[in-house]
Amino acid sequence: MKRPISEIDSNVKECFDSSKKSKENGDNSESSGKMDRHSLEKELSAKIRLKKKIIMKKSKLFMCLDELKSFDKSLENNDKMEWTLPQFFIQDIQRVILFSLIGNQFRFYPRWCKILRPAFLKTVNLITINNVSEYDHELKKEKFKKFHKIFLNQKKELNSIEFVSSNVNGNDFLSEFVSVPITQTQWMKIRDQDEFKIKRNQVVKQYKALFEKMKNDKNMAKSETSDLDKIPRKSLLLNVVQMIREDYPLPFDLSNSDRVKEYVYSKESYIAVNNSSPLFSIDCEMCYNIDGEMEIVWLALANENLECIYETFVKPRRQIQNYLTHITGVNELHLKDITIDLSDVQRKIRELLPPDAILCGQSLNNDLHALKMFHPYVIDTSIIFNVSGNRDVKPSLRKLSAQFLGKLIQESTHNPVIDAKSSLQLVLLKLRQGLDFGDVIVNGCTNVYKDHVAMPFEGFDNSFKDNVASISKFIYQTGLNIEQNFFQVLIDNSIKSVYIDKEIPNKNFPKNFNTLRAEDNKKAFEKLDESLNTNKFTWTQFYVDNNQQNGLDDNELTQVLKYIKKIYKKLDDDSMLVVALTGRSEKTGFTDFLGENDMDRFNKLNRGRCFLTIKNLELEKMEKEIKELYDTVYPGGKKDDLGVILPEDNE
Repeated sequence: MKRPISEIDSNVKECFDSSKKSKENGDNSESSGKMDRHSLEKELSAKIRLKKKIIMKKSKLFMCLDELKSFDKSLENNDKMEWTLPQFFIQDIQRVILFSLIGNQFRFYPRWCKILRPAFLKTVNLITINNVSEYDHELKKEKFKKFHKIFLNQKKELNSIEFVSSNVNGNDFLSEFVSVPITQTQWMKIRDQDEFKIKRNQVVKQYKALFEKMKNDKNMAKSETSDLDKIPRKSLLLNVVQMIREDYPLPFDLSNSDRVKEYVYSKESYIAVNNSSPLFSIDCEMCYNIDGEMEIVWLALANENLECIYETFVKPRRQIQNYLTHITGVNELHLKDITIDLSDVQRKIRELLPPDAILCGQSLNNDLHALKMFHPYVIDTSIIFNVSGNRDVKPSLRKLSAQFLGKLIQESTHNPVIDAKSSLQLVLLKLRQGLDFGDVIVNGCTNVYKDHVAMPFEGFDNSFKDNVASISKFIYQTGLNIEQNFFQVLIDNSIKSVYIDKEIPNKNFPKNFNTLRAEDNKKAFEKLDESLNTNKFTWTQFYVDNNQQNGLDDNELTQVLKYIKKIYKKLDDDSMLVVALTGRSEKTGFTDFLGENDMDRFNKLNRGRCFLTIKNLELEKMEKEIKELYDTVYPGGKKDDLGVILPEDNE
């Protein structure tokens, strides 16, 4: 049955009307969506602009370890080549603290991180956890998981460095930390003071005693460099500045004149060295006597033909308390019938060495002190070779022999004959390869300051005493009697500070510095809790029991880490927190229970770790809001006209 035309027209009209309304509603919805998105974009832009304004009034931390990495060109095996970091030291932590507190007034900038706008930091807080090493940190990594979250940066990486512990040098963390180098400006003021001029003249007079024993042989022919040598032998000699830095025995000692009273010269007189002066190498094994001093018990002297020309056991002057047999290989039976004493050894060495002998060795300063002898011409393999990128880090003879000579030594105990020959082989290799061989600093692989080995010892003659500028420069370079106390620097810069520890050693603190004594970790935490946010700088010492019998006290460590998390939570925004694991202390006696081949563990025990962060919850909250808003406005990322995703707006 056919429907009326009027009914059909009515139905069609309804369909068209419905479609029209639907379209109009859709247009309104789309228009509304565009308006909402536009307002969100404006809100996002406003938040980003506000963030940038806030950032300019906030301190910010950047790690720059990648900039310090160096490529060790001295390694010949391509499989072993890798980018490595230089060694870090307690002074690297000190630089961060001082720069954060006094900014550009402190001219020694941090090298492992950059701190922008340090003036906006409200407080700087240092916490040291004593007796905990990098070895413990790795061993107990589960306990440190929550602790690590405090020190994560935006890339979810840990703001942290490993550093050489103070116990390597026989110091404690505090003593090493408090010594601050003077600036060039301070030096300019000091050098013109009358008191300093007097000290300077004393140095000159004491030098004279040494130089009077040196004669120039005008009849001696000046030899050219050996056919095998690529560089002059004189170029590897340590200069006076280096000899004092490395604690070589010299005929003067400003700090303790009694120390060198019993020392003798290696010759009655000396002649100037030249490029054919003979090389000799000496190595000594030493034990501890009942006075706690090192005594020589075995030595060897080799010539540059790698022949051992003198070897002997030595009768100790005092009773031996510890033979260090696991290192020296010497025990009581070796010395039972020995009659040769130190004076006999000194006399024999004086007979064997010519007046222009160049003495070589690994950390030769220790051997010369043990021999109680002065010698002006020395080459030290621990200085002319450097594989770490830092002059303060000395490679072991064992490592150098394996890496550059391809032979393993000292696998069980030391042998002075083998060690003396190995040192000499390394020097000969260096002479044949050049100054840059085996030294990542000299060959320009790192940005570390170059401590040149030029200016040989004999270059300082009697005219040196008349050259005031040279003397001043010399004393400045050696740092003799010129250093600042960290706490005094804080006082001088009006930094309100407090130091909290169970013992307060007076030698490290000025009289008017604020210190608090805490009997244990709990008391230390309570005193720190009271001092937080009211002092510009706080330093709190926590202690974890760590001994040979029981190892690390897990409960103490857990409690200390809890204290630190509570402290961080209470810190004001724009506050810096630095936590240092100091490494094992000497009292733990860890060297007594290490196995002979456990060197990696030994190295980790001698390392500490430092963590660093700047608390900034306001900025973190704003960044989170911006991120959420950005994801809402640009789901899947902001795209350009071609559909390419654009990067997010950053600082």
